[in-house]
Order: sequence, then structure tokens, then C-alpha cells
Amino acid sequence: MDNWKEHTKRHIPEVVDECYDENIINPMMLWIELNFLFFDAAKIGNDNLIKRIFEESDYYHNYENNPKGDDYSTAVALAFIEHLLDQKEKIPYVLKYFPKEDFIGCKGLLTYHNSEGKYQKILALYNDD
Repeated sequence: MDNWKEHTKRHIPEVVDECYDENIINPMMLWIELNFLFFDAAKIGNDNLIKRIFEESDYYHNYENNPKGDDYSTAVALAFIEHLLDQKEKIPYVLKYFPKEDFIGCKGLLTYHNSEGKYQKILALYNDD
């Protein structure tokens, strides 16, 4: 089994179902599923699951773990980080688990599907702490 798949199954077992190994054939597919899982968890306030998804995202998107980049870090960026501002239910968790310096560093990703104005409004919420 691929290391990325095994790592995620260990840390986020909720993503596993009876068809997991057949349906999740690359990192992008996995992060699309994790993005949906995150949104569902945000709607019901499952803080524990959301925290683990952010930790998984940080692990694979972190330069120290992937100095040359790879398909997994690209998948995290495109299937997860780009969509953090898409639904209002996600915003409180972005502020809680996505450090301000990461938010600033990912501005290009965060504004790809969202406006500069929305980005600036959420950035201002970091300063309200």
C-alpha cells in the first residue's frame, strides 16, 4: 500500500470504507474525499476530526516533510487548501487550526476560488484574537 494512503488511514480512519482501496487510487482523490469529510464535520461541529484533517494537511503540505513537493502535497493544496474559504461553516475551524502565517502564505491558493475581499475579511478575523 502507498505510504500516503497508509498514513492517512492511520490518522483519519473515518475516510475508510469497504471500497476505500479500490476508489482512492491517487492522492488527489483522497483529498477530495477529505475535503467533503471536513465540510460534513464542520456542519456538525466534529472538532476532533477537523483537527486531525488539518494535522494531516500540515504534515503533507509542510515543506520540511516534502522539500521537493510531490503529488500528495499538490493534492492537499488543490483539493483542500484552495477550498478552505468556500463554505462559511469552515471559517471558524480555519481560524482555529490554520495558523495566520500559513493563511498569509497560502493567499494565492485561498483566493483562487474566492475573492480578495473574502480573503481580507477572514484575515482580519485573525487580528481580532
